[in-house]
Amino acid sequence: LTREVIDNTPAEQRRAYMFQPMTMLTMQSFMEKVLETEGITKEMIERQQKQAELLNTLITADQDVADHLIKERGGEIDEVFFAMLRQYIEAASQMNDSQLVPLINLQAKLMTETETGRRLEKQQIALHGLNRSAKEADGLTPAILLEHILKNQEDPELVAALAQAGIQAMTYEFFTGLTNEIERQQLAGNEEAVERLSNIRADLLQMQEEIQTQTRQMLGKARETLESILTAEDMQLAVQANANKIDDAFMYVLAGEIGRAEETDQQERLEQLNALRDLLVSEAESQTPPEVQLLNWL
Repeated sequence: LTREVIDNTPAEQRRAYMFQPMTMLTMQSFMEKVLETEGITKEMIERQQKQAELLNTLITADQDVADHLIKERGGEIDEVFFAMLRQYIEAASQMNDSQLVPLINLQAKLMTETETGRRLEKQQIALHGLNRSAKEADGLTPAILLEHILKNQEDPELVAALAQAGIQAMTYEFFTGLTNEIERQQLAGNEEAVERLSNIRADLLQMQEEIQTQTRQMLGKARETLESILTAEDMQLAVQANANKIDDAFMYVLAGEIGRAEETDQQERLEQLNALRDLLVSEAESQTPPEVQLLNWL
């Protein structure tokens, strides 16, 4: 079987590990090995299994047992645990399950009685305030983001959560406003605030730089994939071979290249890009169930 795999794999795609097949005796060990390649260790899986068991126990436990478990196993009730609980609530809500109310009550209890819950609740309140201000102003502005970050400046986790939620408003205007506030505090002789705000500015600049770097890398890879498909002898086969790389970033780059070809009047490239776009639409439609295709046509 190994020989057959090698013979049917193009030379440039062959890898050394193909000659070292592993024996998997159970589906569990197979899944664990696959997940390890994504950075998910066996210990992480075991922890989530314990969290799932704890969550299912808390759902049906009476108050005394629940209080004891929350106190004894509070370390397991982290962000991942709350994410699981939210998934349970969403599923119960969609199915009109009778467990919905107990689940909501459990979430409220954990929000007030656990350290992670109290931290998440503070984040939710801060983010809700930011969203409300943005809605009232018909959109998030640098000034609004700065106002809410300054309001929560003494809590680094809240500042980080607000910055991530409002990253699109973290513009030159935002950093100018933050610098002006640092200078104002300096003139007032408030050295503690100056140090705190200076650290916030440095952290946010680093966050912005990391995001921009990741974006450049992502778009660069998408552009490489696009060019490799365009230069392939068989475009359809190239699309199928790169199906896992055709994502939002790829489509963004493709749209940008089409626009650039139109502006610079590169007719040959424009025709090639439009042909690729039509091919991608056709490929997507071919994988769509017949009833959905019918609705799209209608």
